[in-house]
Amino acid sequence: MVLWIVGGCLLVSVVYFLAPQGTDPWPALNAAGIAALLYVIAFLVSFVKRPFSVRARVSIYAVSLVLGIAIYSAWTGMDEQSHWQRSQLAKINGVITHGIIASELHSTFLLPIFERYHKQESRRRVSLGALFRQTFPNARIGENIRPVKEYEDSTMIYVAELSDDTVTLVGQSLFVAGKNPGFRNYNGRVGRVQARATLTAKGVMYEQEN
Repeated sequence: MVLWIVGGCLLVSVVYFLAPQGTDPWPALNAAGIAALLYVIAFLVSFVKRPFSVRARVSIYAVSLVLGIAIYSAWTGMDEQSHWQRSQLAKINGVITHGIIASELHSTFLLPIFERYHKQESRRRVSLGALFRQTFPNARIGENIRPVKEYEDSTMIYVAELSDDTVTLVGQSLFVAGKNPGFRNYNGRVGRVQARATLTAKGVMYEQEN
C-alpha cells in the first residue's frame, strides 16, 4: 500500500512538472489529472478482487464511477471558470489601459498645446508644431515621449507626425492585449492596446485602433 501511495504521488508530480509550463497552469494540471485517473484505475483493478464478492466489487466500481464523474464535472467547471475569469480580467485591463492612454494623449500632451495655441494673439501666432517642440524639446518622430512612471508601467506615447499644423501621437501598451491579436502595433509588437490622437487647429481627433 505504501508503495502504491508513493508511486502515485511520484507519477502525478513527474507528469505535472514534465508538462509544458506557461502562464496558464491548466494544461499541466489536466495532464496530472489524467495521470491520477490512470493510477486510480490501476489501483482499483489490483485491489478490488477476491476475497471481495462480486456484489462488493460491483458496488465499489459503481461508487468509484459516480465519484469520478462528480470530480470530472467539478474539475472541468473550475477549468472553464478560471479561463472565463482570466478573459474578463484581460478585458477589464484593456478598458483601463485605453482610459489611461486617452487621458495621457488629451490632458497631458495635446489639449494644453491646443489651449496655448488659441490663447495667442492672431498676428503673432506660433504654430502648433512649434509649441509642441517648445513644450517637449526631446520629441522626435518614432520616439516615446512619455517617461516611465512606475516599474510595472507599460504605457508608451510615440510621436507619429510632427508638422507646423498637425501633431499625431500614438499611445500603446507594451503588454496589455487589445481586441485584435493580429494587430500590428506602431512599435512593431503585435496585438497590444493602441490609440491614435491627432491635434489640429480645429481640435483633437481620437481613435481607438486596438
